[in-house]
Amino acid sequence: PTAAKGEAIPLNSRIALLAQVADVFNAVGGPVAARAEVRRRAGTWFDPKVVDAFLIASTNDGFWNGLRDEQLDVRVAAIEPIARVRPSFPL
Repeated sequence: PTAAKGEAIPLNSRIALLAQVADVFNAVGGPVAARAEVRRRAGTWFDPKVVDAFLIASTNDGFWNGLRDEQLDVRVAAIEPIARVRPSFPL
């Protein structure tokens, strides 16, 4: 929305975009498809340095196994700092 490019885009945003695309392609075609799509978008959609880090990390099967965890949403919520957790009911 701000037309930011390159390093002007916050690192966490660059990582989040790559993660979202990798997740979609992994769901459809598995890790090979996800890695191929991320590699294909390096330098256009994705920061090449973030792509390099992803490609290294994603060679480990454990990287992908965690995404198949049926309790993934619970595990992610558990690492959220308590000060930022929103109650699911009105206080």
